Amino acid sequence: MKRIALSAGILLPGQSGYADGEMVLRLINGATIECQSWKNPANLQGPSVYAVVIDEAGLLTSEARAVISSRRSAFLGPARYIGNPAASGSEFWLLHQQATEAVTAEDPYWGVETWTWETRAACLAPLARERYEQFIRNEERTLAPFEFARLYGAQWAVPERAIFGAVLDRLAVLDPDHNPHPGHPYLVAWDIGISSDYTVGAPLCLECFTVTDIHRERPGTSDGLEQRIVDYTRHWNNGTAVIEKNGMGLIVFDRVDAIYKDVQGWTTDNTNKRASVFEVLRRADTGGLTIARLPAMLNELRVFESQQNPKTQTWSFAAPKGAKDDAVMALLIAVGAATSGAAAHIEMLRRKVAERDKKKREGAKT
Repeated sequence: MKRIALSAGILLPGQSGYADGEMVLRLINGATIECQSWKNPANLQGPSVYAVVIDEAGLLTSEARAVISSRRSAFLGPARYIGNPAASGSEFWLLHQQATEAVTAEDPYWGVETWTWETRAACLAPLARERYEQFIRNEERTLAPFEFARLYGAQWAVPERAIFGAVLDRLAVLDPDHNPHPGHPYLVAWDIGISSDYTVGAPLCLECFTVTDIHRERPGTSDGLEQRIVDYTRHWNNGTAVIEKNGMGLIVFDRVDAIYKDVQGWTTDNTNKRASVFEVLRRADTGGLTIARLPAMLNELRVFESQQNPKTQTWSFAAPKGAKDDAVMALLIAVGAATSGAAAHIEMLRRKVAERDKKKREGAKT
């Protein structure tokens, strides 16, 4: 940077234009560029900056990210984080998750640029491209699949304990769709989060077994929540609202039950959570469940973990520290309610009544 600035003539004259010991450049327009090592996050502290570029962002820690954010908070200029994907659930992954969700929502504040080996190959001259593609083929044969995908495909490594990563390609095959299938019955499962977690609703078509949309509310937006739950559930062909009754969910359930006719409760415990997890896995393998490529849900599915307690031998299922699992829980509640819960029983009774009425009609015709 110093050599480029010197050759361009944009540094202050003489040695006042740079300070090698402090890694600082001072430009003729009054701007200052500083380069900081971030082996120790304390090195990053200092006065407010207009813009910042962070290289090797795969090594980002929550402490370093907080310091960087505070230094640009006064001017809110651009920030660029550059790095190779690491493990899902890392701080860089969390930042990327936030960005991809914002881009999907068309938030102009955020942007995501992904570079793969194919991006590089497209920039090369024909002969160089041929040699590079040969190199890539050798790498693909040599490296472990997940490592090749991370280094050359810009894909996040799936944590060892993640349980849905292997089936995501078969599970998430649909385009997002905010509209219900005409005439099909739906249930909308609700994972309730008030203070620190999201509230998420997931509509499941009981005929096609598809989830093409989610409703997501940020923490702290509980005013009017019950009516929004009712409105969203009604949109899905006046479906059944299945509301988690754990914690604050019980209060929300009672309030929704007072204003909507088709409401069922769901109490999440380790037993029914485990049953729902394996039902999702089973249906993903057989094609009996498909979902839309919704960034918030896919990001959570990639890191959702199973762990076994070495002392009690019991299994637990949750997101790793720092990640969310509200959308995954809404999906698990939906599948659990539709296959083993009250919603499944009521749907079975409805089918039996429909079959009985059909036989009566056919008997009357003959």
